[in-house]
Amino acid sequence: MIAFALVILLLAGTPIEAQAPAGGDAQLLFNNACRTCHTLREGDNRLGPSLHGVVVRRAGSLPDYGYSSAMKQADLVWDAATLDRSSPTLTPSFPATT
Repeated sequence: MIAFALVILLLAGTPIEAQAPAGGDAQLLFNNACRTCHTLREGDNRLGPSLHGVVVRRAGSLPDYGYSSAMKQADLVWDAATLDRSSPTLTPSFPATT
């Protein structure tokens, strides 16, 4: 349920909608755009931090994850607008994270 809600949040009114597969398969979109670096399991950090509880979390604040200095210094809280600007990669919003 959390995975579906996160993907719906990412899709709702965002440019990423154009990338959604026919039929709106949100899980497929998550797998194609996010899963390479992220999981939705709490504490399961990979190349990118876990997305469990990402909405309303301060950027760069997840314990036990080695964020870039750009992400640690980012003055934002993840919500629909910031997720929209950052998806499917963080490069446009946070160039120093690459």
